[in-house]
Amino acid sequence: MTSLLLFAALVAVPAGDYPRPDDGPTGLSGIAHVSNDVYYAVNDSGSFLVSLTVGVDRVSGEITGCGFTGTVALEASGRLADLEGVAWDAATGLVWASDEFDASVRAFDPATGARRGAVALPSVQDAFRYNRSIEALALSHDGRTMWCCNEEALDIADARRVRNGLKSPKPLPGTYAADGPRSSSSSGTRVRLMRFGRDAPGADWRQTGEWAYETDPLGGMAFMRKATCGVAALAVLGDGTLLAMERELSLKMGKVVPSLRCRIYAVDVSGADDVSALAELKDFSGRAAAKTLVWGADTGFTNYEGLCEGPRLKDGSRTLVLISDADGGMPARVKTLVLRRE
Repeated sequence: MTSLLLFAALVAVPAGDYPRPDDGPTGLSGIAHVSNDVYYAVNDSGSFLVSLTVGVDRVSGEITGCGFTGTVALEASGRLADLEGVAWDAATGLVWASDEFDASVRAFDPATGARRGAVALPSVQDAFRYNRSIEALALSHDGRTMWCCNEEALDIADARRVRNGLKSPKPLPGTYAADGPRSSSSSGTRVRLMRFGRDAPGADWRQTGEWAYETDPLGGMAFMRKATCGVAALAVLGDGTLLAMERELSLKMGKVVPSLRCRIYAVDVSGADDVSALAELKDFSGRAAAKTLVWGADTGFTNYEGLCEGPRLKDGSRTLVLISDADGGMPARVKTLVLRRE
């Protein structure tokens, strides 16, 4: 694991911001780099894997173009599927996608959409708040480590209320789970950052650790009783550095409509306490995962939800590619950041 001394020197600089084609899908909430300028994205309003190209200048990191090349229906959880995270598994030729509707992580054949496997997540994840479950997913470059986490704190009472109303197909958890409140202006929300490992391509994933991660408090107020700050995406760099992207919606001071804020943190779990044996985290007083800010900005109405590492530049710098969810008429964009050690 990269040390915090290196984390403190990792900074991101905006390099490109580019509109996606008007005739393409809108609700793209996860993105994964496949090779060169080829990427996969997933749609959060259906079971779709979207192929796209994002041209990135190898000197400046600026985006030179964006286009869609195909769509495949995935055998996910059905018509109510809410795919949020995606990871390309080069070792097996499969894609992994997290489904927020039923808190699952499954593998699919990108050519046919057929389901090819699943990750056995801890049963405590069944206590997810509606639309706040497994939002973030990432795979290491060597294909041996997978990371995922829920978007906001688990809560059995909230889960039971919403499940009964929606008649969710997933059973209620057998263990009590109350990890804390949703984010507020005074405190963030506490989620479970889960790590899985495997010995060889195609082998079953086994959990190798679980840590508490706390988001930032809201930087504004609720609007019509709605505000949120949760983990929207994860990414693993080639050197093993884990990044978490927090996405916030709130009403900022002096504004009349809510807006979005995006922050990316380098995460270190080496000094944190493993919480995999804990049924609840609301009274957790141990050591949570450490995080160091890499980049942050108010993004207005652009809802960046997907994050992955992009191509290396000619000077050796790493890039990040962000993709926005354009549901509800929000801007459909891709964005690049250049990462440097300073």
